[in-house]
Amino acid sequence: MGSNPPSDTPGPIGPGIAPQTPSQPRLSIVIPALDEAGIVDRLLYELLDDATDAVEIIVTDSGSSDDTAAIVEALAQEHPQLVRLVRAPRKGVSLARNSGAAVARGEYLAFLDADARIASATLLAGVAQMEQRGLRTAALYFVSGSDCWSDRLITGLFNVAMAGLQYLAPTAPGSSAYLVPRLAHEQAGGYNETLYFGEDVDYLRRVSRGGRFRMLGQGRIVLDMRRFHREGRLKLLGKMAYGTFAQFFNPKLAKPPFEYSANVAASDSGSAPSGRKAPRVQADSYVVTGRRPRVIPAEPASASHFFKRPIGSTDLAALMQERGAHITPYCLDDRRRRLLLVEVEQGVDLLDADPFFYEAQRDHAVRLHALAYSDVPRLADLLMPTATAPAPVFLHSTGRCGSTLLSQLLASTGTLQSVSEPDFYSQATILSRLAGGQRDRELRRLMDGCTRLLGHALRCRDPAAGRPLIKLRSWCLPAAPLFEPLSGRWHNVFLYRDPLPTVNSFLNAYFSARQYRLWRRWRLDRLLLSALGAFPPTRAALAATVPLFEDPAFRDDGRRGAAQYFTLQWLSHMQDSLRLQQQQPGFFSARIRYEDLMSRPADVLRELMGALGETVPALSDAAIAGLLRHDSQQGSRMQSKGEYLLSAEIEQVVGALLAAHPAGRAMSNPPHASAEGRLDAQAIAD
Repeated sequence: MGSNPPSDTPGPIGPGIAPQTPSQPRLSIVIPALDEAGIVDRLLYELLDDATDAVEIIVTDSGSSDDTAAIVEALAQEHPQLVRLVRAPRKGVSLARNSGAAVARGEYLAFLDADARIASATLLAGVAQMEQRGLRTAALYFVSGSDCWSDRLITGLFNVAMAGLQYLAPTAPGSSAYLVPRLAHEQAGGYNETLYFGEDVDYLRRVSRGGRFRMLGQGRIVLDMRRFHREGRLKLLGKMAYGTFAQFFNPKLAKPPFEYSANVAASDSGSAPSGRKAPRVQADSYVVTGRRPRVIPAEPASASHFFKRPIGSTDLAALMQERGAHITPYCLDDRRRRLLLVEVEQGVDLLDADPFFYEAQRDHAVRLHALAYSDVPRLADLLMPTATAPAPVFLHSTGRCGSTLLSQLLASTGTLQSVSEPDFYSQATILSRLAGGQRDRELRRLMDGCTRLLGHALRCRDPAAGRPLIKLRSWCLPAAPLFEPLSGRWHNVFLYRDPLPTVNSFLNAYFSARQYRLWRRWRLDRLLLSALGAFPPTRAALAATVPLFEDPAFRDDGRRGAAQYFTLQWLSHMQDSLRLQQQQPGFFSARIRYEDLMSRPADVLRELMGALGETVPALSDAAIAGLLRHDSQQGSRMQSKGEYLLSAEIEQVVGALLAAHPAGRAMSNPPHASAEGRLDAQAIAD
């Protein structure tokens, strides 16, 4: 719902900045904007990320006092076939919408607020759904732009109300992205510019005459919660509830019994007049008030790990230039299409605080910053342009094979900065698999931005230090191509260990000998894996990290016990490494066997540094031996208990599984493999 100053007649329409293309787009996206610098560009970048010539984006500026018009005009010049700027002669949200619609050429119109967030493909899918269902008009449900429980509750209440009211009369707030045929808009005469309040519902009722209105089940629009935070959740919720139900009986409500204004950007976004020297990238910021207890060891990073309170919008570009070493990417909040970054206090060094980076971030976070996916590459371009970004080294492994130890050994050379398991890579791996690869283009661009933001923090931490060595979780290996920087400069290293010690180490991370005997006696591991495999969401998550868990030839084995599950995990990762090597010879700059590293560490280290193009370090054999004797995971939740848990019976079960898979059969007599060695991928495939 917006507000309009009283007016008798609509004003003239400003000219479009960009030339029209001869072909008619399917959808015209109309966005009214007033003092939305730093906000409207966030929406535009998100729309442009997957935009095609099937859409055009029209922004109507209502005389902004900040850089809104300049930002849109710059994007219109950069994308002349997609973005247009229209200038309204005076303020008024209805006038702005009508002005944009008047120059639209699309078959359909989509009306968005400037602080919304949604992808162009989602809107086009909504149009297709409208046609399939024979609807005249439609709107989208909300997802909260904040994951605070109170904000999620508010958007949930709105969705429930809209779901019920749609069957009684067309009723939905204007921020829910009305989808309307352009002809129907013209027949209805557009928005009523004389209404002070409720112009959106009045418009929706009129434009829906002669057909059906429905809320669409697929696709969500991210609702910006700034107004709720600014005015107070209960106060604003009461205003909007009053308006919704009052308009249900009287759409042309003359004036509500309270002050109502749609625009809060000028006070929230830190707008600056034209001529500012540094571009801004806005993020929603929170102060951490607590942490949710961990459910399982090595639990992946998640936005739900924190209790937090919103503290408004932040110019993240300026903040990270000032405090770059203390703000790092943490995890993806994919439901809201945003990256969550963690800020820690001065003096906290995340690389030394915990063996695992994501654990250090979680334990020491004091503030969080939520950045829209579309803004991640833009922020990275400002802080670490592609041309200046160092070539990272990605360390892949089968897991529990000394990868943390190797990364610490390499960091000791002084030529690399080791980061152990930043978890946004892990989430991208799962998202890619769940989407069947359909999101890989988007995810690769997102990961490139995240890698550069991490590189910026490392450079701020120590400008003289070497390039990043990023040790990944073992199940990131299938998605390794997603992490390749757009600069085209990187290295991949693969570390593996013989299967029996690997399986034992995994068991040791979760069980003591006594606990494992108890679980085996009562078959608790079998019950747990069977239950997880029977429930679709958990089954999909397990298959995303261990693909053989859902392979018909091994499905039953993966549910028979923890040892069998971890054996399938080892086989899955070995299979993935061989597939990558076959598809791209030379994909791995080095393949290292843990047993070789431990038996001749100086030789392996020298060969590895040469493969990475780094200077061979001047480390003595005694220094290297001392590092290798160190428990690299000491103090972490995944520290091994140092016990051998595999009985002769379990060893036979593991051996049978290995014999049933080509990668396992090859390891029955493993070839020598060091930094210069290679397993014969073709022989294993055969």
